[in-house]
Amino acid sequence: SEAVAEEREGELYLNGPQRMLGYLDRPDPFDEEGYIATGDVAKIDPRGRFYIVDRVKDMVNVSGLKVYTNEVDEVLYELDGVSRPATIGVPDPERPGSERVKIYLELEAGADLDEAAVREHLEGRVPRQAMPEEIEFVERIPLTDVGKIDKQTLREQNEGAEA
Repeated sequence: SEAVAEEREGELYLNGPQRMLGYLDRPDPFDEEGYIATGDVAKIDPRGRFYIVDRVKDMVNVSGLKVYTNEVDEVLYELDGVSRPATIGVPDPERPGSERVKIYLELEAGADLDEAAVREHLEGRVPRQAMPEEIEFVERIPLTDVGKIDKQTLREQNEGAEA
């Protein structure tokens, strides 16, 4: 199929007998054909296997080019001294509707990393548009109740800092 040949990625929609009936006290989440948007960005291989690439809400639009923040985070986890990375999109003041890449890093105790070392590690491992405009070293990356990195809180903190 075209999606496989062109290695296209897009939001995954699901339908089938195992599908849920809806959300309690929330509007109907299904489209006119009965599909529900998962919020996951996926790709499919020639054998029909799906791979989740990122979450739609975490994808960054840099001048029309997509940046999958989970892919950047995976590369950052490979860098010695990084305990937790969190890549997000922040508004680009020079281009309305576009974003810039910002990285928050929580380092391991005693780690000696600076912006130059982080950029050097990313160079050639992530697409050019995924290179960060800003890198911020933080004491702690916020986590959700289930222990996942809370990128929504980081986006909100960033908006508050810009105001």
